[in-house]
Amino acid sequence: MIAERGRSASAATVALTANEARCEAMIEQSLAMCTALAPEIGYDAAAQVAKESYRTGKTVREVAARPGASCPWNDSPCFLTRVK
Repeated sequence: MIAERGRSASAATVALTANEARCEAMIEQSLAMCTALAPEIGYDAAAQVAKESYRTGKTVREVAARPGASCPWNDSPCFLTRVK
């Protein structure tokens, strides 16, 4: 019985594929993206981006890359535009 369950579970996992669009959407909505920003712009600025993203419902990329963002990296190309 255990061997039989193992075979059916194995067959089910072979058929699994990732929904790439959904995975990308989940990453874009995640405040964890600010962790990638911290080494580039500093912890305080990354925290500011996370807070604004959470407060407005915008993605971290939208907040960090928008013109007029009140963050110190505004004069240089945004790190997040290089990630994608």
